[in-house]
Parts: sequence; structure tokens; C-alpha cells
Amino acid sequence: MSVVRNLVIDYSRAAEYESFSYNKSIIEDVTNFYAVVKRETTVLGIMSIFSILIFIASIFFIQKRIINRLILMNRRVQARLLGEDCELTIDGHDEITDIATSFEQFAKTIEQQKQALENMTLIDSLTNIANRRSLDIELTKILQSAYRMKRATTILMMDIDNFKLFNDMYGHVAGDKCLQQVAMLLKHSLRRPEDFVARYGGEEFVCILPDTAVEGALVIAQSILDMTNDEGIPHQANTCSSHVTLSIGVATYYGNEPSSGEAILKEADAALYQAKAQGKNRYVVSDT
Repeated sequence: MSVVRNLVIDYSRAAEYESFSYNKSIIEDVTNFYAVVKRETTVLGIMSIFSILIFIASIFFIQKRIINRLILMNRRVQARLLGEDCELTIDGHDEITDIATSFEQFAKTIEQQKQALENMTLIDSLTNIANRRSLDIELTKILQSAYRMKRATTILMMDIDNFKLFNDMYGHVAGDKCLQQVAMLLKHSLRRPEDFVARYGGEEFVCILPDTAVEGALVIAQSILDMTNDEGIPHQANTCSSHVTLSIGVATYYGNEPSSGEAILKEADAALYQAKAQGKNRYVVSDT
């Protein structure tokens, strides 16, 4: 019995020793695994924080260098479309800068073309002075200013005498050249930057003399007649001279009450008709 008991006791001790050794191994494995997990978790955490920082920095960079600049460029484009004077170019050395520069060049080209088209609608293509549309616009502005300031404005309406006969005798090419010469004479006869000359239609021209009463306007009218006569453009079919002459109707607006451009042009035209009836190559002042 003692032998069996001793065997059992020895077996139990051996089993206990084996269990202790096994538990110790497990504890060591768990400790090592925990250390590995802790190390990996620390590395993963650092990488996560670093990734988040990179993500935040990327968003900040995109916001500052791309989105904000695109928003700025869009605002400038919208402002430019509304007619404000602002540059579309954006500082930098990337594609956004190139796009903004291209937009600026494109906008300038469009504006130049627009200005050229506007000029074409306001300039007479033959004589290269203002046309009837430009005259109507300018006359309206000048008369409104004259009414506010209570100042006189005088209109000279001029017509080339017997111009139809000129065309019949010399041809339309010579007639066009004559119109060009007369237009230049009228342009050179104006003494102030604010004075305005336009082709009214056909062989008729109009001069607007702001802040000018009739006395001063008659000096200009006589000067125009003298310059035209001195130019001596041949016109053998002219009934009052052997060269091109003008008849001039003079009408003055004194700013006493509102007036339309049509009304004062009508007065000047009536005076022009009287100048024609009195023998041409002269001016007549409207009596209305």
C-alpha cells in the first residue's frame, strides 16, 4: 500500500511540476504576445495620428492653394462680367495661375472686340466721323447737361450744295471722296474737344457746339464756309459757285426748358432750308 501511495504521490508531484512548467510557458507566451500587441498598437496609433495629420494638412493645402484660389478666380470672373475693373490673374506657378492668365487674356480680347464693334456702330464707315446714332446719343446728353446748367448749346446743320449734280457729273467715287474731304474740313474747324461733328445722312452734317451762344456759333459757321471755299473742290454743276460750297442752318438752345434733340434738329433743318432758298453758300439763323 505504501508503494502505491508513494507512486501516486510521485505522479502527483510530477503532474504538478509539469502543470507549473506549462503554466509558466503559457504566461511567458501571453506576456510576449501582450508586448507584441502593445508594440503593434503603439505603432498603429502613431501611424494613425500621422495619417490624420497628413490628411488635415492635405485638406488645409487643398483649401488654401486650390479651393480658395478657385473661389477667388470665380469671384473676379463674375465681377468682370458685371463690368468691374479687376484683374483675373492669380498669384502662383501652377495650372490655376495659367487658367486665370488665359481667362484674363481672353477677357481682354473680348473687351477689345466689343469696343471695336461699339465703335463700328457709332462711326460712319465712309467719312470716319460720328454717325447718326452717335449724334442722337451725344445730343441727348449735351442738351440734358445744358438744361441742368442753364447754358446755351448751338447746332449747325450743313448740307453740300447741289451734291446730286456733283455725283451726276463726277461719279459716285468722286462723290464719296468729296464727302470725306468735307468731313475732315468740319472736324478741323472745331476748336474745342467738347465740340462734336457727325454725318447726319447723305450729304448732310451736324456740328454740336456746347456752351456756345449764337454769336460764337456764327464765327464757327463763317469759318466753315471760308475753309470750304478755300479748299476749292471743283464742282462745275454747282449753281452758286464753281467749287463745292455748303449751306448752314443755325439753331440755339438756351436751356430754359427741357428740349429733345429732335426739336432742335428740326429748327436747324428749317434754317438750312432758308439758306438754300436764299442762294446757298451761306448760313441762316433759326428765328424760332
